[in-house]
Amino acid sequence: MKRTCTILLFFLFCLCEASFGYGVVTTRKLMLENKVRQLDEQINTTKDEASKKSLVIQRDALRKELDKIIAAEEKETAKSTSDFSELDDFMAPIKMSASLKEKYNADKVSYQTKDDYSWYEITVGEKMGACGSDGKEIIAPKYSMVTGEVAGNWLCFECTDPTYTKKCIYRADGKVILPCDEYEYVSISGPYIIIEKKSPETKTKTCSVRDTDGKTIISPGKYDFIGYHKKGNYFSVQKFVNHVAKCGVCDISGKEIIPCLFYWAGYSSKYKRIMVAEDSENVMTYQEYLTSREGNGLASSSRSSSAKPSKNTLKNDEQIVKNYINQGNSSAALGYLKEVLKSNYPSDADTQFGYATLIQDIIVGLGKEGLGAVASMNLAASMSNTFNTNEANTLQVQLLALAASKGHEGAKLMLQLKSAMAGNGNINYNNNNVPINNSNNSGSSVTQSRCSLCGGKGWIAGSKTPTYGNMGTYWCDECRREVPQSHSHDRCPSCGGKGYTTGIR
Repeated sequence: MKRTCTILLFFLFCLCEASFGYGVVTTRKLMLENKVRQLDEQINTTKDEASKKSLVIQRDALRKELDKIIAAEEKETAKSTSDFSELDDFMAPIKMSASLKEKYNADKVSYQTKDDYSWYEITVGEKMGACGSDGKEIIAPKYSMVTGEVAGNWLCFECTDPTYTKKCIYRADGKVILPCDEYEYVSISGPYIIIEKKSPETKTKTCSVRDTDGKTIISPGKYDFIGYHKKGNYFSVQKFVNHVAKCGVCDISGKEIIPCLFYWAGYSSKYKRIMVAEDSENVMTYQEYLTSREGNGLASSSRSSSAKPSKNTLKNDEQIVKNYINQGNSSAALGYLKEVLKSNYPSDADTQFGYATLIQDIIVGLGKEGLGAVASMNLAASMSNTFNTNEANTLQVQLLALAASKGHEGAKLMLQLKSAMAGNGNINYNNNNVPINNSNNSGSSVTQSRCSLCGGKGWIAGSKTPTYGNMGTYWCDECRREVPQSHSHDRCPSCGGKGYTTGIR
C-alpha cells in the first residue's frame, strides 16, 4: 500500500510540474499567434514593397518559433498519455486483485508473472486456486497448493490435494493433463511432465513422461528414473540391473537411442554433445564407444561387414537382448539380433549354440507378449508376435544346424527336441556329424539352398545417395541395363553375400 501511495504522489508531482511549464508555454504561444496575425494584416495593407518584404521576414521568423512550440506541445501530450497508460497498466492488477478478493471472499490474492504469462493465486482459508490474467477461473480454490509453471507454449499448474498425497496438472485453458492421483513426484520440466509413482502391486517406483497435450511420451514401467535436459533436448533414463544403476538416453519421442548400459550417459557442457562413460573417468561419444568395440560391439552399426560375432560379442549381445526382454520388448530384441547376424553367422559351434540359446529367451518373451495381447484383445499385436516368433524359430534352427554340423551335442539335442515337437521324429547323423534323414525319412538334414532374394548372386541392386547435380546414367554389365549414377550393388541381407542359405529339412 505504501508503495502504491508513493507512486501516485510521484505522478501527481510530475503533473503539477508539467502544468506549470505548460502555462508558460501557452502564454508565449498566444503572444506569437497575436503578433503573427498583426503582421499578416500589415502586410496586406502596406503598399511599399520594401516595407512589405521586411514585414514578411519578421512574420516567417515568428511562425517558425510558433511551429516549434506547437510540436513541443504535441510531444508533451503524447508523453502524458503514455504516463497515464503506464499508470493504468500498473493499476490493472491491483484492481483485479481487489475484485477477485471480494468475489471469492479470499484471504489473499497474489498476482504472479513468469515469461509472458500472468495469473492470480487465490487463497481461501487453507485452500488455493487460480485465475487467469483476465480474472477467469482456471482452478477453484480446493487444493492445498497450486504452483504455476510455464511448460512449452502453455502455462500449467501443479496442484496438491489437502491430504498432500494426490497431485494433478491443469493447463491454463482448464484441460487436465494429469488426473488427480497418488504420485511420489510430479515435475514440469521444459515442455514435459515427469511423473514418479509407486506400483500398487510391486511397491516399486516407476517413471513416465507426458507432454502438455496429455500424450504419453515414455510409458510407466520402463525406467526407474527419467530426467529432461533442455540443453541437449533429450531424456536421461536409468534402470537398476542387479541393484546397480545403468544409464542411457531417449530422444524426445521416447525412443531409446542409447541403451541403459553405462555408468553415466548425458549431455556434456565441455563437449556440447551427449556422451557416455563406462566408469567415472573414461568419457566418450556413443559412436566412439561402438567403434572401440568393432567386432565386439553392441550394435550392428559398429560391426565391420566382414566381422563375425564371437564369444566376446555374444556376452555383450546377451546383455542387450535381456535388457530388451526385461523391458517387455522382445520384438526389439529379435530385430537387434537379426541385424547382428544378417551379414555373418559366428564361425565356432559353441558361439552358434550360444546365440541359438539366446534366441530361445526371445521366443519365450514373444510368447508371453502374444498371450498378453490376446488377453487384452489386441489381436493385431498378437498376430505380429506370432510372425516374430516364426522368424525367431527359423533363425534359431539355422544356427543350431550349423552348430550340429560341427558336432555340437547340445545343438543336436535341441534340434531333435524341436523336430519331435514339430512331429518330425528323430534326427540321425552321418560319419561327418552332419544330420541326415532317418530310415522313415522323417528326420532332418543340413541343406544349402540358392538364396531366393538375390537369386544366388550374393548382391541386390540398390541406390546410394546421389551427388548433387549428377543426374547422368551408365550401362551396368551385371544388371544388363542403363542405370542412374546413384546405382549400387549391395550385399544381400538374406544370405550375407554367399548366394545361398543354410537350413534343415
